[in-house]
Amino acid sequence: FPLGAGLAALFVPAARIRWRDAGLAALVALAVFAPNIWWNMQTGGTTLHHTLDNAALGRASAGLHWAAAWKFLRDQFAVFGPVLFATWLVILARALLRGKRGKTPPETALLLWLSAPVLGLMLAEALLSRAYANWGATAYLAGTILVAHALLNSGRWWLYGSTGLRLALALALPVVLLHPGDLRRADGTQYLHRYVGRAAISQRLAGLARDNGLDTIVTQNRDLDADLHYSLRASGLHLYSLPRPGFPASYYEQEFPLPADFNRPVLFVSVGTRPACASAVLDSWTPTGGPFERRKLYAARLAPACLRTLRQKGASQ
Repeated sequence: FPLGAGLAALFVPAARIRWRDAGLAALVALAVFAPNIWWNMQTGGTTLHHTLDNAALGRASAGLHWAAAWKFLRDQFAVFGPVLFATWLVILARALLRGKRGKTPPETALLLWLSAPVLGLMLAEALLSRAYANWGATAYLAGTILVAHALLNSGRWWLYGSTGLRLALALALPVVLLHPGDLRRADGTQYLHRYVGRAAISQRLAGLARDNGLDTIVTQNRDLDADLHYSLRASGLHLYSLPRPGFPASYYEQEFPLPADFNRPVLFVSVGTRPACASAVLDSWTPTGGPFERRKLYAARLAPACLRTLRQKGASQ
């Protein structure tokens, strides 16, 4: 927002406000953000570290990622809606063509400056590394006002059609979710793989732990951690995340790290590889659906010494 507002004030005279009003707006914003800023100061900048990790600029391969940039742009038709995003693109194109002649209405120019920089920055991020589709969402706070105004004036039926499409999707989702495992792409993978099969894995691990006299499950995978803490919250089992050296890689590593002085054997769950120091692999399987579809899971009995070795090496699954 500061970037968009600053550019708008620079290029659109009608967007300029008095310094006193800008100062008041900044104070109000600071008051609203203060709890979040304070929390980040107390936790070593958790949000900033998480965002930097998601951006993955430091791990990006050399060169420009044109396919990723195109995918981000294409996915905006799903984030904002096909009709609305197409309309926004048309408005942007017209403004660029009219720019030199100064014929773009100031209200349109202001709303474009409050939305286009967001998409431009995220498109550049996708080109350099990666960008998730929903990262462009903040562009549509101003974008929605701009597009709705344009369609109400000269394309009401397009707006009604867009609303009808969204309503149909909202009504279809509950029906789709009755049979999430049956929705598959051409290559056989599930469309909703992130959301199915998790509880079954957690319950299988709980049974393994109990059958082998273990009361603790440890992993270092955020997806596994998330469902273990939900599905087994009343199981009586102890659930920990194996911390890596340095800053916590997830909420679970931050809030539920395996204590440094832990000295009992555990059931350790890994994805893709089994720990070399495991005393016994109690189970291994490749789920046929869900977030770990086509990835092998290993459930191994680990002695305290093996846990210490993995902690020191920063084992990662």
